[in-house]
Amino acid sequence: MLKQLLAIAAVLIVVTIIVAFTPALAARAVSTTEKVPMIGVISVEMGNGPFVSSESFHIHVGKSAVERTGSAINLSFASKLVSPINDTISFNDSIHLSKNRMTETFPVANGTYRLVVPPQQSYQNRIAIEGNSSYSYLTIVESLPTQDIMVNGAYANGSQQLQTSDMYNLTMDYGNISFTLHSPGLLYVNGALFQVSLSINTAGTGGKSLLSFSFPIKDGNFSLVFDQVLSSGQQINNDVMSYYQISPSFQSPWLQDFYSNSISLLIGGVIFIVLLLGLFIYYRKK
Repeated sequence: MLKQLLAIAAVLIVVTIIVAFTPALAARAVSTTEKVPMIGVISVEMGNGPFVSSESFHIHVGKSAVERTGSAINLSFASKLVSPINDTISFNDSIHLSKNRMTETFPVANGTYRLVVPPQQSYQNRIAIEGNSSYSYLTIVESLPTQDIMVNGAYANGSQQLQTSDMYNLTMDYGNISFTLHSPGLLYVNGALFQVSLSINTAGTGGKSLLSFSFPIKDGNFSLVFDQVLSSGQQINNDVMSYYQISPSFQSPWLQDFYSNSISLLIGGVIFIVLLLGLFIYYRKK
């Protein structure tokens, strides 16, 4: 009996230590700081009309791969997502910051438009999406860290939509620097050219703005590349300029619940050990 009680007590002590320290270690492991783009995609949505969200794919841009060369910095990340109705998307986002002059080509109604931007004052953002869906429209939703935005030279207030532009040039101030985000007004999807509609929401978003770019996709498989260029009249300092930092919470709901219940588990374990030791002392005296 004595050996059995000692063995049980030892096991309970080990369990108590694990309960006490595992949540803290787990919290420390997932609370590391991540870098995300200043202007980043937060979701890809599907529906049967412009800006109609029948299903939404959340895009998490943490843990990006960074490649540095002598003339450029490249940041990239990818996501493969499946919806409850088995719609799928493969999302790849890459940001290219170059020390050399960059040229980006956008489709317009009468051909193409070549945008030339100076070195170290811009970056190129290329979003490639492939997937399969039963819906006929796709919407890319981005977040901007400001509410003061000019669209093609006019201020955007509250919520508004634009549907007939060849290109969307969105100018904003962030810190002491003025930026312009160049986004396509026309887009090739499966080789066919479609109009891109833009919805801007600057109200009730906590000091930020939401940009929604919506366009048709064919029922079934689709493939597209959505290019943007962020430019500035001032030098962009390496890859730090275009990022703010976030500290994510638990990535697993089970870990979050485990952490919130750890104190109760710890108290229960201590009480159980005290009772067991009491029984041990009682049987030893007998």
